Amino acid sequence: MTLLENNRPLLDAFRRGEEWALRTVYREYAPRVARYAKWNFEMSHVDVSETTQLTFIRVFSEPARLSYDGVRPYLNFILRAAHNVAVNELKKAWRRHETLPEAADDAWLEALSPAAEDDAETRAFRAERQALLGKLTQVLDPLERSVLEKRFIEEMTQEAAAEALGLTRQRVRTIERDIRAKAFKIFKTSGYLPARLRPVLLALLVDLLLREVIR
Repeated sequence: MTLLENNRPLLDAFRRGEEWALRTVYREYAPRVARYAKWNFEMSHVDVSETTQLTFIRVFSEPARLSYDGVRPYLNFILRAAHNVAVNELKKAWRRHETLPEAADDAWLEALSPAAEDDAETRAFRAERQALLGKLTQVLDPLERSVLEKRFIEEMTQEAAAEALGLTRQRVRTIERDIRAKAFKIFKTSGYLPARLRPVLLALLVDLLLREVIR
């Protein structure tokens, strides 16, 4: 059974914008959107991050949720949105070039090719992520750091994290909520979160950024 097709309870909750349903969909498809942007458009880490965030902002809006009929494969639906977002981002990049050469030559192609993994932009992006992670870990207590490691670095389920740490699942869930609240404050003040989004979308973006920052 696919995630949304033929799963009416999840589909209905998704259309209503219930947080658990949006989180379920996000966790399933965010890695696929990122891979699609990276491998089909050969984007840098920075552009992959931007494209993934913009895609989920678009597909989790109420009109987009209601437009999905639950019949078509949702992966096709979301990748179509990712494609449009990626194309728009590439168009913005093209506009930054004042002129275009009459014929493509090697130098021009090299200038327009995706940034290398160790270029200045990528290094700056990684340094910024590390700075955010440093700020976050400074405000977490030891138990919160342990939950952060189990849930977001090792990507354990709540049940597995609870067992590993000798806690109840409810306790892990509460600590996870506190981690998100602290991360939200740091991401917000750092300019990593867009304004005027519904709280549930902001919560999902915090999750997305948490997983990006700690990679």
